[in-house]
Amino acid sequence: FLVVHNPRTDNLDRLDEFFAMIEDKASDAQVIVVTTRAEETILGEETVDDLWHKHPNIVDIVAVDSKSALGIDYLKSMLIAAALNKDKLPHTITEVPINF
Repeated sequence: FLVVHNPRTDNLDRLDEFFAMIEDKASDAQVIVVTTRAEETILGEETVDDLWHKHPNIVDIVAVDSKSALGIDYLKSMLIAAALNKDKLPHTITEVPINF
């Protein structure tokens, strides 16, 4: 799952709501948290530590900014790595025989 959070306008209760929905549907799902507007504001260290503690299924927390492209390349690499990880996401890759 990818959870996108705008730290400027969204409160952390909304993040908890998203995690509750994920827990209800796919309790062992891995989650990447993306915070937007990284050039304007970032989550504080205490908040990040609290998120890691409350939600152990977080794979990473990535700060991005669409204006400056800060963090975009790292986010892309995280998404590609997650999609190609057969052990964690077995249904994202289908091997097809050469003579298919």
